[in-house]
Amino acid sequence: MPLTDYRQAVRNIISDPAALPHEKLVFFAGAGLSKRHLSLPSWYELLEDILVDIHSPHPLDFYLQKNGSLIDAAKDIAIAAHEWGWSDGRAEFPAELFDAESSHINFLKHLVALKIKSATTQRLEAVGPNETAEIEKLHGLALQNIVTTNYDQFWEEVFGFPPVSGLDSILHNPKQGVSVVKIHGCVTAPSSMVLLPEDYANYSIRHKYIFSKLLVYFAEHPVLFVGYSLSDPDILDLIVETSKALRTPYLKNVFVLSMRDEPASLRESSSRYRVSSDAGSAEVNLIETKDFTWVYQAFS
Repeated sequence: MPLTDYRQAVRNIISDPAALPHEKLVFFAGAGLSKRHLSLPSWYELLEDILVDIHSPHPLDFYLQKNGSLIDAAKDIAIAAHEWGWSDGRAEFPAELFDAESSHINFLKHLVALKIKSATTQRLEAVGPNETAEIEKLHGLALQNIVTTNYDQFWEEVFGFPPVSGLDSILHNPKQGVSVVKIHGCVTAPSSMVLLPEDYANYSIRHKYIFSKLLVYFAEHPVLFVGYSLSDPDILDLIVETSKALRTPYLKNVFVLSMRDEPASLRESSSRYRVSSDAGSAEVNLIETKDFTWVYQAFS
């Protein structure tokens, strides 16, 4: 069967009034989107480069072997960056990081922010973003808000959108139009970035109010996830809690766009994707394709 059979089936799901209520789209942008368009380094690659910069005697695999995960490994790397900053690397950091009131983990956050900003600038100045046809279609979407766990400035640099850094900001101001809500912080304020286990713990505890705001979006707007593996525990909780609040196991208005080989028809692939958290599970819509252009067109 031609690919148009699968695409038409997906378009039919998207055009269902239950899937697209009369509200603007809420767009969740994950790391895969920045990787796709800006070729930004992965978290693994960032930590590898930082270990080289701070002249670590150990490679990243040393820390992974000891800790088991990248997030936990970053905790030890933060200690190494802090020690280097107070010795040979002092000139590489701003003076305020050496204040006793500043956390030692801000040394690592400063280095991560520099790496991401540099990679973004180099990419845009050299060749511009990848997949420009997709970006044009993405720019044409009627968006309520953009919510992202990314730290980079993709939306500001490519689209000129106003950023909203951190969860303490108002989610939407109609006078400003579309805002980019960076729920894990931004490279423009490195200390706001959620990187380490203690960051995730504080983030979950401090921002239940904003989660309630996001939950309303899940309940009342069409929602599209792009560039996510849906492994972020807070995002999973949002989906499951919305499902429980609406008393339905299937959220027709929530879509996950996955960069996979495109099926010939829905008979070869399920249109549903089950997510789970400690609170339970829920089903959302799954779209599988390596060409995002037609999906954005369907939502527009």
